[in-house]
Amino acid sequence: SIYSPDEQEPYDYFGLRQLSINRWQASLFGDWAYRGGSGLQASLGLRYDWHKVSSRNDVLVPNFLSGSAESWPLTIKQSRGIHAKAHIDVPIDQRLALHAQITRSFRPAGVNTAALLVEQLRTFKSDTLWGFEAGAQMRWSPQLSVTIVGYLNRWQDMQYRALQENFAHAYIVNVGTAVIGG
Repeated sequence: SIYSPDEQEPYDYFGLRQLSINRWQASLFGDWAYRGGSGLQASLGLRYDWHKVSSRNDVLVPNFLSGSAESWPLTIKQSRGIHAKAHIDVPIDQRLALHAQITRSFRPAGVNTAALLVEQLRTFKSDTLWGFEAGAQMRWSPQLSVTIVGYLNRWQDMQYRALQENFAHAYIVNVGTAVIGG
């Protein structure tokens, strides 16, 4: 943060912070799909991810308005996880088809760069999402059909974007388990 009332004068820093963030990711993945002559469709997919993120914060000129007043050392967080999907569409007869799908995904762990965070909030864990979906479609003609689908999503260690008390910075926290269905 800088301020200079006159462009001829040097800048007056009322806050200066150097922030370094590094990210690394590697993945292995594959998928398979089948489409049968009877209308049967199926697919499977799998991906395994490795993540590493690090940050370092050096405060050169403290800014007490935003809270950027304290440096912290190199902080590193690593995570790995599986993304998977299985999907099937099964025609029962000319009018009725059934659908089912299950998915698993995750968001990697990370480091927060917001100022004024206590040490426990400088990093956050990865979260996991399981999704389940099932449905049916009834077709009477090409112009008239009805589809009914139900789903359930369940997060574990869900990541949530929080704001500091002074609203100057946002950061990620893990808020526990969350479930949504419909």
